[in-house]
Amino acid sequence: MHESMKLKQRIKFRVDVLQHWMEENYHMSHPEVVHEHIQLLTKFWSMLSEEDQTYIESAQFAVDGKLPWG
Repeated sequence: MHESMKLKQRIKFRVDVLQHWMEENYHMSHPEVVHEHIQLLTKFWSMLSEEDQTYIESAQFAVDGKLPWG
């Protein structure tokens, strides 16, 4: 498999993990873990879709504000 495909799959997996955590409100009890995960994702900002970028920004806002998701 091409290296860039592998990277895109890893990024998608990490976005999926973030989405699962947010839907479970995991960030309310483990904000530092979710924040670190978001920081990993932002390293690949240029490879993310606009939709994923918006989702990540919203998730960071919820983490920072200690707000429940949904």
